[in-house]
Amino acid sequence: MFRQTALTALLSATPLAAFADVPVVVTDIGPVHSLVSMVMGDLGEPGLILPPGANPHSYSMRPSEASVLEQADLVFWVGDALSPWLVAPLGTLAGGAEQVALMEAAGTEVLPFRFGGEDHDESAEDGEHDHDHDHDHEAHDEAGGADEHHDHGAYDPHVWLLPANALSWLDLIAAQLSDLDPDNAETYQTNAQAARDRLSALFAELSDTLAPIRSVDLVLYHDATQYFEKGFGLHAAGTMTVGDSAPSPRSLKELAGRVAELDQACIVMEPHVSPGLARAAGADVPYVVVDLQGAEYPTGPDFYAELMRGIAADLEGCL
Repeated sequence: MFRQTALTALLSATPLAAFADVPVVVTDIGPVHSLVSMVMGDLGEPGLILPPGANPHSYSMRPSEASVLEQADLVFWVGDALSPWLVAPLGTLAGGAEQVALMEAAGTEVLPFRFGGEDHDESAEDGEHDHDHDHDHEAHDEAGGADEHHDHGAYDPHVWLLPANALSWLDLIAAQLSDLDPDNAETYQTNAQAARDRLSALFAELSDTLAPIRSVDLVLYHDATQYFEKGFGLHAAGTMTVGDSAPSPRSLKELAGRVAELDQACIVMEPHVSPGLARAAGADVPYVVVDLQGAEYPTGPDFYAELMRGIAADLEGCL
């Protein structure tokens, strides 16, 4: 029997499961929360630990968030490659809950960090995970990007940006919920299929939207979009940053020289970064600001679609 104690809502926008016979589900970030919300539908809404805009790599949980995690029957999270700080709370607060690390789930495609040195090359176990890896290093040299290790292991944790991963997770989420709540299994499966249909149509739409961007060399402030690039056939020529450090004036000057040699480049910035860095890296090169976290979107079942649509719309500014 699932816990029926009075639960403290994590956020007013993200109340926990509405019915006593439905598992209490907690998620880590907005995209995962959105996918789980689509599968749960009217049966309830999962809790959310990190609000959009919070740094998933390092975060201090508030007491209310710890309380919600403690009540969980089921936790969906990306994994310790994205949020290493969450490992300990999951062990101490949610030790009795089923825990699903989506990045480690069967069917999830993971990609090694790019532009990151030989240690990342050697960590790729087989060609399936090494998508265009040699080509990426060559492009990195051409664009002058810097090493980016993140200190979170060998693989890039931004896995939710690959459409195929999101579609795979819908089935996994439905299966996990059905195991804990067989009385509602049919509803979970129906909701998952409806979500797959909706997102598949969205991804086809975005593929058409992004078709003109496939000839553009993207120069990224932060190397966080390779899953999105793979899903829609885009190409990044390098990055500006070294880990979490801002680029130095010298590295910006060198980068500007290499960017000028690209046939059609576009600098991809993020909302928290000064646009002056983009101008320093390429005075005559277009730049766009891409919101990769969806900080302005309300959480819930529509969040993931809005996030992906927003990234595509931002990248259209490269033309």
